[in-house]
Amino acid sequence: MTALTPNQARLALWLTLPTITDAGLARLGIDRIIANRAGGLAWSHITTFGRGFDLSPSGFPAVIQPVWRGAAPSLEVDVDDPVLDELIAWRPAEPDRWWYRWGASWPALGDHYVDDAHINGKPLECHMTPLDWLRGGCRGTVRLGIAEGFARDHGHVQLGPDVVDASVHVGARAHPVEQVTP
Repeated sequence: MTALTPNQARLALWLTLPTITDAGLARLGIDRIIANRAGGLAWSHITTFGRGFDLSPSGFPAVIQPVWRGAAPSLEVDVDDPVLDELIAWRPAEPDRWWYRWGASWPALGDHYVDDAHINGKPLECHMTPLDWLRGGCRGTVRLGIAEGFARDHGHVQLGPDVVDASVHVGARAHPVEQVTP
């Protein structure tokens, strides 16, 4: 028997998690179309350690959100070989605080929008939290590795194409835009 690749093992774990019900999605201020556009959303109990989390029936309930490399596989986007970089977990009451399953080195939601902004000269909408990103229709990005401090320091921002090299957003010229609301 051939061993699973790391991506196959991550996908196998993701596929075992229960999806969030329509009622649960409504409480988050989103619908099934948005959950699908995000590549799915799950609900599970977790325990945390530092910035990481484990699935645990004795832990607290949290949203489990996949972080896909490139566009998320969905009914709208056909992805031949989806790559699951990370799973993040967050509480609906505290969406500005999240934990990582594997500790990917540079996870981002909507990372393909960074390239699109750079190539097409479009502004890049950066959201403060994964929930903001979902409520914004899964457009733009959340830089998960630095977003917590960045969001506190800069608020919800829109970065122009001249600053979306995006290897580092901290210190980029930021222009405030209105907060995305449900």
